[in-house]
Amino acid sequence: MDGRDRVILDEELDGDRAIVKARILRRLKQDRYHDDTLVIGIDPGRRIGLTALYMRTELSSEVLSSVDDVVEAVSLLVHGVSASRNVIRIGYGEPRMARDITYMLHERLADRVEIELVDEHGTSSNGGSNKRGSRDKASAKAIAMRRGKRFRPYNVI
Repeated sequence: MDGRDRVILDEELDGDRAIVKARILRRLKQDRYHDDTLVIGIDPGRRIGLTALYMRTELSSEVLSSVDDVVEAVSLLVHGVSASRNVIRIGYGEPRMARDITYMLHERLADRVEIELVDEHGTSSNGGSNKRGSRDKASAKAIAMRRGKRFRPYNVI
């Protein structure tokens, strides 16, 4: 591979920060890393934690306040990153909200993603403050890294 394969054009650096980071990772790791998977972890609750990992590197970690915001953020990532595989892992400690998120994402992205429902037991730390949603983000990352049960539209949570 020559250096031209690693060139990134100015226009590729425009847009969402996480998507730009994914483009850079793809270029830097393309010859030695074949796990072209986007994994998104979601921790439903009053504050919804969301973490996106691509090529096992954290692209973003944030706290959102509504199910609609989560669906928009996940859709942007899935369409923008262009990974060969997209896995969304949703914690089901808050069953009603997990169900809402799951069905909305399935409706919007069914042909592009695999959705897994994850047991949240042990993903939250009980101590300390939750400054800027750090616990929610950490829980979302733990959920992203834990395999779950594959969602099928007829599954009942």
